[in-house]
Amino acid sequence: EIRFTPRPTNGPQTPHRRNEVYVVAAGKGFYRVDGKRTAVSAGDLCFAAAHAAHGFEDFTDDFAIWVIFYGPGK
Repeated sequence: EIRFTPRPTNGPQTPHRRNEVYVVAAGKGFYRVDGKRTAVSAGDLCFAAAHAAHGFEDFTDDFAIWVIFYGPGK
């Protein structure tokens, strides 16, 4: 499953049942997964394993991402 998300939720998300890959399409901000915070910007790829606490924080107004969900457990 692939989705485009302009202005995602700011802060932690409820952990998901499937793995996720994020592609930052525009803007910049920070990605937090398993307690580690990393600066991200357009073109960066981020990964969250199923059930991992994760989310984007403190991002610019133009921030947008592509989300790719994969694996069992929709």
